[in-house]
Amino acid sequence: MINFSKFHDFTAELQSLILKRCERRDLTRLSQTSRDMYERTVPILYRHVNLSSHRTTSNDLIDLRGFAYTSLQHKDNVKRQNAFIDTILKLPTLGYFVLTLTWTIYPRQCSDNQKCEDNAKMWEAWKLLFRVKRLDIYSFAADWGDFIYLPAQPAYEDYLGPSAIITPAVFPEATVIRIGGLMPYNYFRACVSTPSIVASLEMENLQGLLQLRDGCNLSFHVVVCRNIDHHFWRNQTRYKETKDESGIPVLRHAGPMRGHLQPLVGKFVRLEHLKISTAGREVSRDVRWSETREKKRYSEMANFIKSVAPKLVTFAFEQGVGLEPLQKWQLESYDYTSTSSQSRRPMDDYFLKYLLPALLEGTWSQLRKFSIQGVCGNVRYETRHLLRYVNFTPEPPEALESVMYQLRSVMSNSVALTLERETQRAKDASKVRYWVGQDESHQEIRVGTSSKPKSYLSFDMIL
Repeated sequence: MINFSKFHDFTAELQSLILKRCERRDLTRLSQTSRDMYERTVPILYRHVNLSSHRTTSNDLIDLRGFAYTSLQHKDNVKRQNAFIDTILKLPTLGYFVLTLTWTIYPRQCSDNQKCEDNAKMWEAWKLLFRVKRLDIYSFAADWGDFIYLPAQPAYEDYLGPSAIITPAVFPEATVIRIGGLMPYNYFRACVSTPSIVASLEMENLQGLLQLRDGCNLSFHVVVCRNIDHHFWRNQTRYKETKDESGIPVLRHAGPMRGHLQPLVGKFVRLEHLKISTAGREVSRDVRWSETREKKRYSEMANFIKSVAPKLVTFAFEQGVGLEPLQKWQLESYDYTSTSSQSRRPMDDYFLKYLLPALLEGTWSQLRKFSIQGVCGNVRYETRHLLRYVNFTPEPPEALESVMYQLRSVMSNSVALTLERETQRAKDASKVRYWVGQDESHQEIRVGTSSKPKSYLSFDMIL
């Protein structure tokens, strides 16, 4: 704790050194002592803004597709985020001082009888944070209703709902970017707005929302979450995914993002660190996954990796299964009196067919560290128990050894090479506890986390 009576007796140089090492609460108190001290402490207070909780919970590859979940534990964080947004919009010059932003996008914190604001104010505030160098954004959102305001019922029969937000390009100076979770496609593009200067990119289980096109009127029956699980996942693939003349995704199915990387091929000219983690298809009978779409998605990842390989110093790829237990309605109909078999997880087939050749063909002239996790793994016990009529053939150890041998043959001996059958998340799965919440229709939903989410805040608002 600082003795404020003596602080002003120190030289300006010593004061500056002390301020840089002060606790945030002390800086806040100092900022209120004088105009001069306010001007000296505010740049330090706003330098690193952390209004998030995903650093402790997003490591579980939680797959929230098709579910709406609101956590009461996040309310305090949302209030602080709103206070920060209001402060930046009121005093735009404060945005100049923000160099690091860590932000969690949360599910809606209001009920049907409360008016929810959309994310427009957030984007207006983010536009003012133009000097951010390190960006870390993760979305815990569950559906479109967490990004735009949707009324409880359509106003009239042919009501098409509100327009999605047209996001501006933000964070033009960001060189270190970590982004993940469920979000509209244009959110990703807006945050990765200047790929030519990005040195480090981490994409953590990026999930895209069902969309007809960016900023379009959204069909009310498509975006409202109530009672759509069965219909939604069984019918969305009736419509072919499309892109515009620049390769930007237009119509997109819900699920892991696809089409967001292809327009960026050749633009990450300074990228040195790349990590891609993704949820993958565990069983072929899971109707939520399209085989054609997954093949295109893995092929796209392969092309992107090859394009940035020559300058990469570190590379990590991770695939795994969302922790939500597989449900019977998510399986295609089947004659349970007979027996079928599955020799390998589909995600492993896609990796071996598309990603492995790209890794072997890539030029890794600068590489120092290379990590692959979640390849050639086995189907989870819970899934095998649900699909008792399916014979799952365990993946032989030789499969992983073969991948390791092939990768080692094309890389320098100085490269630290790690190849693991399971992800770190899977290793910790035995520690997972499921806790129960309720969606808007009061149906219980179970979300797996290593513990109940906690909010870790390192930002105190100056009002």
